[in-house]
Amino acid sequence: MNKEKLKSSIEFPRIFRFITEQKYFKKIKKYQWRLILAGFVSAIILGAIVIVGADSYKNYQGNKKLTEKRRNIENQIRFWQSVNKRYTGYRDSYFQLALLEYQLKDFDKAREYLKKALQLDPNFKSGRKLESILNEK
Repeated sequence: MNKEKLKSSIEFPRIFRFITEQKYFKKIKKYQWRLILAGFVSAIILGAIVIVGADSYKNYQGNKKLTEKRRNIENQIRFWQSVNKRYTGYRDSYFQLALLEYQLKDFDKAREYLKKALQLDPNFKSGRKLESILNEK
């Protein structure tokens, strides 16, 4: 018995290693491997769905902000058009309309409004700056 005690005390301690020990893999049947693989694939698909959903929500929020900004600019355009109807010789209303149309990327309308503003005041520095920017577009 002393030999057995001595032998057991000399052995390395047994560390539970599920992945590296073959006897645990032998217990898993073929159909169980298929279930494990199906679970792994399902987890990957679920993760992809979560990522795509989060990205879609982010795009939705961004689109919502852009739509609100566009609506705000269109309201400002309507305001400045009403000012133009009342005060036809007001240079700044034409300039504001040119800036707002430029923000909406409607460069032709911006040029028209800017042309009217520069006809009213040919020495308008801000108008000349916008004119040079519009000429590049």
